[in-house]
Amino acid sequence: GVPWWHIQDTTVAFENFGTHYDIHGGANELAYPHHEAHFAQYKALTVGENPVKIWMHVGLVLSNGEKMSKSLGNMVLSREIAEKYGQNLLRLYIFSTHYRDKIDYNENDLIDKKSLLEKIYNTINKTSDNTSQVISNLINEFFKSFEDDFDSPKAIEIIDKICTLVLQGESIRLQDFEKIIGVLGLSV
Repeated sequence: GVPWWHIQDTTVAFENFGTHYDIHGGANELAYPHHEAHFAQYKALTVGENPVKIWMHVGLVLSNGEKMSKSLGNMVLSREIAEKYGQNLLRLYIFSTHYRDKIDYNENDLIDKKSLLEKIYNTINKTSDNTSQVISNLINEFFKSFEDDFDSPKAIEIIDKICTLVLQGESIRLQDFEKIIGVLGLSV
């Protein structure tokens, strides 16, 4: 890679975050050499200390199997998707894929998430004054899924299961339900 590209990110991070910060992320393709160079430069600035607690490398966004990019003309802006389908549907679609895995954008796959979104909205109308033990256990599983390498697809499955059970008669308080869907940025 080009040296200035590596030192530029180190400089920006150092200026904005100081000697240590919590999360540094980027696409999987940046792990080497870019993030390795950034890490080495930062270690020199911090006298050998590890400057970052967590490195997160995300999968690429593809379109028909090709890397989505402006230069290829296959880019779809998230703003355009959100305007057409709403932010909640877009979030469900994105969180249905693990952050490290590539996602091959397909409008039909996005639309398929509408049934889950409707289920979530129907569950909101079925909330009650208490949360059953079965649902409480699932809520705990939901939060544990994020402790397991931010396993958002598992979290989505658990939300689906909670909705199914509530619609079949189990109980959940509105505050508890809003708390779990709020983690994914879903608004009601």
